[in-house]
Amino acid sequence: MSRRNGRLYKPDGSLFGEFNLMLIPYGLLGGVYEAPRYAVVVLGDEAKVIDLDSWRPVHEVKCLGKWDFSPIYPFADVKSLYCTDGFVVVATPGEYRLIPAPCGVSFHVDMLDPRILMVRDVETGEESIYTVFKAFTLDGRYLATYAVEGSEGAEPLSAARGLVYYVPGAVMWKGRRIAATDFFLSTYGVVAGRRVVGDAELNLPCEPEYVLLDKYICNKEVAHIRAR
Repeated sequence: MSRRNGRLYKPDGSLFGEFNLMLIPYGLLGGVYEAPRYAVVVLGDEAKVIDLDSWRPVHEVKCLGKWDFSPIYPFADVKSLYCTDGFVVVATPGEYRLIPAPCGVSFHVDMLDPRILMVRDVETGEESIYTVFKAFTLDGRYLATYAVEGSEGAEPLSAARGLVYYVPGAVMWKGRRIAATDFFLSTYGVVAGRRVVGDAELNLPCEPEYVLLDKYICNKEVAHIRAR
């Protein structure tokens, strides 16, 4: 199986189809590779779950609103596709499911815990407009709703350890406004350039190419963010 330029190919090299979006679980579960059984493909308003053994669709669903997904975990074992109508298509290497979700305008995966999903919405009060973040789990369990007053353009980053979100030009971390436009989010705080805004520091003194939780890639080497 391979994919390129919006096309999905079978293991024998034959073309399976052309799609707007293809979500295939990476298959590394606990450090052991498991060939993915299911993939989610999107063409227009229709999404299909494909059985990669038989190469036949096992579930089809349409979205009257719009599809949205969060690309922050490119090598994730879980791929999730949101429809603003109020549901999420979830695929892992071994299973797939549909879960209910809040209606909203955009979809986000928690940057500190990929098991948490978030939907951003906008609500109007009597005197102001609120940006609302609704957090729930991969099995559809509701966690919390957060309201941010007067924050146009706000995007949720994490709700795993208290709300962290982005507003134009800054990250709001535990009530603290951290000026940043090009950044990563780590377990210990916001990583901007070569520094960690928080009670931690980089193990290697170079600018990270990618950060995930307490690890980062620097000059093709995996290093750790360590507490001071």
